[in-house]
Amino acid sequence: MSTPAAATPVIAGVGVRLGAFAIDVAGIALCTIVIAVGLIFSGLATPGTLDGDGHGRALIHAGALAAGIVPLVALVLYAVLTGRRGASVGQRILNLQVVSLDSHRPVGMGGGMLRTTVLFAPALLVLALRLAAALLAPLTGGVLGPNAWGGGVIAALTWVIPLWWILLAAQLATGRRALHDRAASTMVLAFRARR
Repeated sequence: MSTPAAATPVIAGVGVRLGAFAIDVAGIALCTIVIAVGLIFSGLATPGTLDGDGHGRALIHAGALAAGIVPLVALVLYAVLTGRRGASVGQRILNLQVVSLDSHRPVGMGGGMLRTTVLFAPALLVLALRLAAALLAPLTGGVLGPNAWGGGVIAALTWVIPLWWILLAAQLATGRRALHDRAASTMVLAFRARR
């Protein structure tokens, strides 16, 4: 990320980091919704098949896989952008940069993947379980479907996602570095114009 010559880096505050995160999550959600609506209108999926429930095994797999793979691809892109370029789309919009504590340079692919995995850990777990449930539902006689006990477990785990992000935000408020920053040895800098 190129920074203006007249910009001074400071450790990013909670509000601007949450703003960048909201932009990134909204982008991931928007991409998923657009793909899902496209699948529905093209006839490749029905609303029920997007979560692995409904009639027609081919539609179930196409819908559930598409609805699951789009966020996964977006998260990989998030990790690549953060690791290689030092900023996700939301961070770039708000003039933030993720850097290594030691070198003050982007953390590379390994650091970007680790940071993203910790940041989205519960969401990745729920996503993996939803994909597995959609693929295994026909083999398990519907035990893993959304209306069965397996679906109930996945739905309950979904509530962990916002709680996880609240915990990370609380860590940011106290030390400006949350668990995902500590795991990857990163910090987030904000660039503000000098006065």
